Amino acid sequence: MQKRTITDIEIEIDDLKLEILDLLKSIHEDEPDWREAHRRKTGDIGPGYVPLPERRERVEILRSKVERLKKEREALLIAQGSPTASKMAHGELKEMVDRLATRDGYKAGDTVPGSTIRKWVLEIQKDGKSTTDASIRSQLTNLGITKARRTKDD
Repeated sequence: MQKRTITDIEIEIDDLKLEILDLLKSIHEDEPDWREAHRRKTGDIGPGYVPLPERRERVEILRSKVERLKKEREALLIAQGSPTASKMAHGELKEMVDRLATRDGYKAGDTVPGSTIRKWVLEIQKDGKSTTDASIRSQLTNLGITKARRTKDD
C-alpha cells in the first residue's frame, strides 16, 4: 500500500467538502420535512429517493471524516516539519549563519538581538531551508559571536 501524502489528503478533503455541499443543497431543495410524507402519498417521490434524515446523517458522517483527515494532515505536517523546506547539509547552517553575521556586522563577543535572528530565520526559510531560532543561537555560540545564555540553574 502506498503512503498517502499531504496533497492526497487535501484532495480527498476537497472532494468530501463538495459532496457535503451537494447533500446540503439536496436537503434544502426537499425541505421542510413534513412535505416528504405528503409527497410519498401523492407519488411525487421518484425511485431511489433518499429520505432527509438519512441525508443529514450522511452529512454528519462526511463531516467527521473531513475532521479525521484534517487531523491526519496535521500529524503528517508535524512529522515532516515544513512541507516545502529541506534539511541543510552538514555545516551548511554554520556557514550561512557566519555569512549573515559578517554581513550584518556582528563580531566575536557581540550580542545578536532576537529580532535579527528572526529575520535570519525568515531569510533562510525563503531559501527553502528549515531552521529555528535555537539552532541559529547555537551556531552563533559555536562561532564565538555570542555567549551561551545562562539560565537560573547555572
